Amino acid sequence: GAQATGDSQAAASSPQRYEFEAPKLGTLFRIVLFADDPSAAESAAAAAFLRIDELNGILSDYDENSELSRLSAQSKSAAPTTPIPVSKELFTVLECAQSIARESGGAFDITVGPMVQLWRRAMRQERLPDPSQVQSSASAIGFDKLQLHPEGRSVSLHASPMRLDLGGIAKGFILDESNAVLVAHGITSALLDGGGDLLASGPPPGQSAWKVEVDTGAVQDRVRLALVHAGLGTPTSSP
Repeated sequence: GAQATGDSQAAASSPQRYEFEAPKLGTLFRIVLFADDPSAAESAAAAAFLRIDELNGILSDYDENSELSRLSAQSKSAAPTTPIPVSKELFTVLECAQSIARESGGAFDITVGPMVQLWRRAMRQERLPDPSQVQSSASAIGFDKLQLHPEGRSVSLHASPMRLDLGGIAKGFILDESNAVLVAHGITSALLDGGGDLLASGPPPGQSAWKVEVDTGAVQDRVRLALVHAGLGTPTSSP
């Protein structure tokens, strides 16, 4: 539900602060926003959470039925695959990821999925993976093995089996899209927190920015930051 705080003497039309929380993407998503009334706040937040669910169904590497997972699975039978049409959202994220991969010389690489999956399993089993498994996984990794076709909004996978992992970029895109939903509902002052990944739009009424405290992990050591129309990735934070 919504919680509003503010000066009880404020005019009824003055935007009030509302907070919403919901478990999403394996973490707790929190939306803090300013709206004219509870109905407007609840409608905007509900629409934003719905958009998060929609995008998770597209971009998740944990959900085997997501569009991303189904795309990766098509490389199991043969490689290279024929061009595979994808949604606008998925293509946008893949295009951005490939641009960052090129600019970073491969330091950022969403094709690293096979190795991520291998080490997740190793952690559960509490033993190192077999070197042959590491070598096999590495052979399917490399951003040059992912080819995008803008003219047909399609994708070709050039190794088998590939597994795309958008863990380093998807949440930021989801926060951007969620904020766009809030803006479409007339909410221009909001802070979205997806398990430590933050997006701030316009500042709270009467303030220049959102004031955020970031836990650095050191004892009694918290960093205070001012955010406005900005994003921030943190381990833990609180507005």
